[in-house]
Amino acid sequence: MTLLLEGARMAWENLWNNKLRSVLTLLGVAIGIGSTISLLGMGFGFKEEIFREFESVGRNMIMVFPNIFMETGEKLEPVTEADRRSIEAVCQDGIDEIVPFIFGSKETVRYLKEKTAPQVTGTAPGFLQIQGLKLESGRFITEADLSTARRVVVLDWRVREKLFGRMDPVGKMVTLYGEKYQVIGVIEKKISSISFGTDTSGMNLYLPVTTLQRVMKFNDYYGLYITASSLAETEKISKMIKGLLARRYGPKHGFQVFNTEELLRTLQIVTGVITVLLGMIGGIALLVGGIGIMNIMLVTVMERINEIGIRKAIGAKNTNILWQFITEAVALCLLGGALGTGFGFTVGFFIKKYTPLRLVITPGLVGMAFLFALGVGLFFGAFPAWKAAKMDPIEALRFE
Repeated sequence: MTLLLEGARMAWENLWNNKLRSVLTLLGVAIGIGSTISLLGMGFGFKEEIFREFESVGRNMIMVFPNIFMETGEKLEPVTEADRRSIEAVCQDGIDEIVPFIFGSKETVRYLKEKTAPQVTGTAPGFLQIQGLKLESGRFITEADLSTARRVVVLDWRVREKLFGRMDPVGKMVTLYGEKYQVIGVIEKKISSISFGTDTSGMNLYLPVTTLQRVMKFNDYYGLYITASSLAETEKISKMIKGLLARRYGPKHGFQVFNTEELLRTLQIVTGVITVLLGMIGGIALLVGGIGIMNIMLVTVMERINEIGIRKAIGAKNTNILWQFITEAVALCLLGGALGTGFGFTVGFFIKKYTPLRLVITPGLVGMAFLFALGVGLFFGAFPAWKAAKMDPIEALRFE
């Protein structure tokens, strides 16, 4: 044990006596560890954010859209009111709600001298829950608004800011499509990375779907949001809807039916691949730092050949020499790991402060980074240490 401690002390003294070289080597390792932590943290953060967004809207949501992702050259079939009623009749207790929607273009809306041009969406009650949105003030669209196609509007938070500033707009009249609409509610601010059809920047207006149908002279829907009664029923309901559409329009119907659980599984695979790739990029930086350690350790061995010869001549064993040089390499990597961890946390702080991205740096990730640093030290320090330990003491003493 005494010999091991002595070897560690000598290794530390050598690092201290070659400060500039040690610091430069440390920086290489620190950048590699810091990059690995930061990039993996970004991957984990992105994955966690996606999962959180899906949890907020529910994983039991089913969407029915015209097949807009298939370039068939044919005119897209809209979702009709008859389709909605058929789905409701077939699925019955398996679904809680069906929310139709249509999208208008970006339209200019005015209040006094202020104006802006948000995206217009026509929808129905239940839309807030489907999109994971909340009201800041007022109310959302009701069945009474739908039945009479009332000229009422719900403003998104950014639209409210542009038209009214900090003033509560509920009850005020705005001009849209050349007509007066009463503001009945304001959506609470939410910055989201995931949206199911709407703009995520807060530039939306919501009208009763029947009101927008009247304005656009369009009697059908762009799609349906459907909430299954439970997560377990989601897949079953999706298959029932696909079967219904196949019977109504033929097996090659122009609709897509998918649910949030399927999307989540796909996105988890994609984000997993992205996280691995990010980790590999950080690993390459750490590999470069490890090569730098090997290079420095080989130089150190060449500089200390006489010292190795003297130590072996007075009784030092190969294991003592091996331990000394491996200890130097491991010490460099562990110090670089500590510095790199600080670098990773610093990068995470600035990313969180100045970008919409977020890093998730867990104790497990930091521990993994330190184990990686230890492995790099052992791997890249092994060859120089082995070379030093195998030296013939007579040849080492003769070396000039």
